[in-house]
Amino acid sequence: MPRLSKKKVEEQMLKTMTVEELLKSGLVGIWKNRIDIDDNLEFARELRDKSWVSKDLNSDLR
Repeated sequence: MPRLSKKKVEEQMLKTMTVEELLKSGLVGIWKNRIDIDDNLEFARELRDKSWVSKDLNSDLR
């Protein structure tokens, strides 16, 4: 598998998706069969919170 440069990864992360692309991506419903996650909404909220904290810390380092 070819390695992607940091710039390429960032460009791909910033790409917006149409609703159709999002539904076909496999992301919607990704946790529906997980038995180790009791509350999907709370789990997603915690991931978002951690992501924002990480982004805030990274922006402070620049």
